[in-house]
Amino acid sequence: MEHKHIRDEQLSVFTIENVKEGSRWLWAHCLALYVITSCACILLYFEYKSITKMRLAYITASHSHPSHFTVLVRAIPWSREESYSVRVAKFFTDYYSSSYLSHQMIYQSGAVPEIDD
Repeated sequence: MEHKHIRDEQLSVFTIENVKEGSRWLWAHCLALYVITSCACILLYFEYKSITKMRLAYITASHSHPSHFTVLVRAIPWSREESYSVRVAKFFTDYYSSSYLSHQMIYQSGAVPEIDD
């Protein structure tokens, strides 16, 4: 494949520099800019729409697993007034109230056991 080197002078034909003051070609130049911008926006819209459909199809086709919705919290500060469970519930309801459902405290120093709800 052979590539030609395009000189800068050849591309300057398409710039607004060549439109004389008071010329009607200014409107043609502005119209061309609007057409090109509109086409780019339309193409981006349809591309984003197809990507959104693919993402939604992927999310709905995948099986939900508890690890997708699980957060492991360690080193909860000790308090005389509240238990660990109350502190965790208060924290998540304060900061994540729209997505917080419940919590389960595990008091083992070893591996986390399998939790099936």
